[in-house]
Amino acid sequence: MQQVGQYILSYLSQEELLLNEHEVINNSSDIIESIFGVFKYVQSPNRLNGVTTIVLHLPMIMTLRNNDAIKTYKFKQRLCNTKVKDIDFWKKEHLKDNLVVKRIKRLKVA
Repeated sequence: MQQVGQYILSYLSQEELLLNEHEVINNSSDIIESIFGVFKYVQSPNRLNGVTTIVLHLPMIMTLRNNDAIKTYKFKQRLCNTKVKDIDFWKKEHLKDNLVVKRIKRLKVA
């Protein structure tokens, strides 16, 4: 998520350099919204699921924003170097239980 934030800040800084001091610019958040739109499309339609490990796709979506990046991205290497246990560890450290998990845990206690 820090990388996503850094990409957004970098983009905004680059755009700021294009502004003239007295020029009025109507800006739009369409780019940022489309990134999260892709995430929402990939995310489960079940509203109870909350944020899942699919949120880890956001930095990749930012990385693959143009055709040149897609051609040079080492998909196989990334897939081989990313372990499920690492994703599970990240999930445990950074994500809270969603409503479905909370419900299952509560029912197990009862």
